[in-house]
Amino acid sequence: MKSNTKPETGCTCGCGCGNDEYEPVVIVQNDGTEIVCDVIGRFEANGQEYMSFLPESAEEEDMEEILIFRCKDVGEDVELDSIDSEEEYAIASSTLRFILLDEDDHSDIDHGEV
Repeated sequence: MKSNTKPETGCTCGCGCGNDEYEPVVIVQNDGTEIVCDVIGRFEANGQEYMSFLPESAEEEDMEEILIFRCKDVGEDVELDSIDSEEEYAIASSTLRFILLDEDDHSDIDHGEV
């Protein structure tokens, strides 16, 4: 899976301007279903990088709808991988929940470097 964000600057237009507002991305599930999502951000948990997304069809307050993937930079793209282990997913989702709930007091989530 790939997203359309630029890892070096967060620029969504590709010019390097530093604009950290993301355009929606399309995530294709294993069954071929496409989900249009807003990028929440990139974060780290236990030494692993993750990206989180909110489907455009979801309620903003509904954390159960958030999608989380492992991520790594591949050139100018970001490669996404599914989280297969329930334990890893629990760690990643707990970390993200902490970051989102304490967003006013913490700046742990990286909104500009995806």
